[in-house]
Amino acid sequence: MNDQDFTDESISAIEKIVRDNIMGAFHSAFCLLDGVSDPVLENEDNMWIGLKLAEKHEDEEEEDFLHDELYNSYWDWQELNNKHK
Repeated sequence: MNDQDFTDESISAIEKIVRDNIMGAFHSAFCLLDGVSDPVLENEDNMWIGLKLAEKHEDEEEEDFLHDELYNSYWDWQELNNKHK
């Protein structure tokens, strides 16, 4: 087995690809939880049984959507993480 000599640029590119794919998966999941997208149905009955969505009651406080906050939260975390180094 050959050892690979990775440059700083290649490591950065790999990290970006992995980060973008993970963030995309979380974004898709949060869109489902927020009720702004439909799930992909993959079973033969075309029935999605993984989550029950319910309409908000009028007296419930408005909250930000999870998918809207995801990317900003990541960069906030990244900034805090780099301050401790």
